Amino acid sequence: MPIPTRAELLIRASNAPEQDVAVQACADLLVALNRLPGITANEASHYHGRQPMLAWYQVDHSNLRGQLLMARLTCNRYWSYAVPVRVELYHSDVIPTMISYMLVFEGLGMPAYHAAIQMAERIMQHVNDDPSLAYNILARADDWLPPEGE
Repeated sequence: MPIPTRAELLIRASNAPEQDVAVQACADLLVALNRLPGITANEASHYHGRQPMLAWYQVDHSNLRGQLLMARLTCNRYWSYAVPVRVELYHSDVIPTMISYMLVFEGLGMPAYHAAIQMAERIMQHVNDDPSLAYNILARADDWLPPEGE
């Protein structure tokens, strides 16, 4: 049985403030996204449960390995593996030429935080090449992607 993360323990604890879980979900998600090749995540917000939880990231299009995993985690084709989140393109008001991807987690509050934690854990399973994975798309990406720079 896998060891639960700090965020899972907070969710399970009946007296854990929702705010603690929200902050941990944002932190875990940003750390995991930034471990993916070709992805740079710069912000996540839980909006205190009053709006959907969001996270923003950019993609280095010369390295699409991380995007392959993000597609798997957000695509309903893999319904038993996907996380309840949608991906939107986001235009920055601050840097007009920057286009980001925005993760919009379904639901408000704890369901969204749990989904973010689940996504972070699944990303880390792939990054760490967890032997319990039936299929590690990061490890298999070389089968489909051209070498970098081509």
